[in-house]
Amino acid sequence: MDLEKFQEEMGKKVILEDDFEKVEVVGGVDQAFIGDDVISALVLMNRDFEILERVYTVTRILFPYRPGFLMFREGPPILRTLRRVKMKPDILMVDGHGILHPRRCGLATFVGLKSGIPTIGVGKSLLVGEAGSGEPSPVYLGSELCGYKLGKVFVSPGHKISVETSLKVAKDFMVRGIPEPIREAHIHANRIKAQITDRL
Repeated sequence: MDLEKFQEEMGKKVILEDDFEKVEVVGGVDQAFIGDDVISALVLMNRDFEILERVYTVTRILFPYRPGFLMFREGPPILRTLRRVKMKPDILMVDGHGILHPRRCGLATFVGLKSGIPTIGVGKSLLVGEAGSGEPSPVYLGSELCGYKLGKVFVSPGHKISVETSLKVAKDFMVRGIPEPIREAHIHANRIKAQITDRL
């Protein structure tokens, strides 16, 4: 399979309009690694930052690490974890890019397209594009506005959400330089990693 072509074709299916009625339950997903296994942790919270649910899965990694191709490595484990939540999030934040990607199909876009859930990509570093000045700083791919630098992260729509709404939701949940759902998922993933490591 031509992986780049596959990403390009998926990127053409992205909806960059708000396709939801409310934003009451927001999820965050992050991952931690132990050898050849990945821990996918998902946390759901409301607008008062109350945690409603925490779940995780441990999955064997089947794809090597390649920048720009994380969707093939980390996407399936995230989708598996999503099936464990009792409550469906209105929006899911993913520790990875949305359309701020060389082929407009980062990890958050893949998860959104496969799950049907509106997703926002929250990346730690830019793969493509340049951030402007100011806070938040717009990030363009050519002449197209594709996301923003906000605090310590780069925010872009994954699927079924606009660029501006992605920024607004991320700002609404920003406390310590990173959106709280992502931060809590990071904590949960590393807590599980520590528990597993202690048993080894």
